[in-house]
Amino acid sequence: MIRLSLFISLLLTSVAVLADVQINIRGNIYIPPCTINNGQNIVVDFSNVDPGKVSADPQNTSQGKVAKTISISCPYNSGNPWIKVTGRVDNNSLMTDMTNLRIALYQGNNTSPDSH
Repeated sequence: MIRLSLFISLLLTSVAVLADVQINIRGNIYIPPCTINNGQNIVVDFSNVDPGKVSADPQNTSQGKVAKTISISCPYNSGNPWIKVTGRVDNNSLMTDMTNLRIALYQGNNTSPDSH
């Protein structure tokens, strides 16, 4: 009797193991966004700028250029990240509250504000 029950129990176990089961997995793959400037606000201090020394031509501007390095961390991005700045713009420069004063953004030493 013990042999028979052991045989039936092993037979039932092996049938359960061999059964085909369909498994459906659903979900979304989410790529986290890049982190710009470690999540901190970007502050550029121009100090005191003499408006008479600021020129529309970046090659002739003797005052007002400020270099600012901004870190970008994209651990899950395989391409080349770039920053898009939005705001009140006119001729590729950010408008300010001061008449005829704009702030142009450059990448590196490029003289074209819209280079990326």
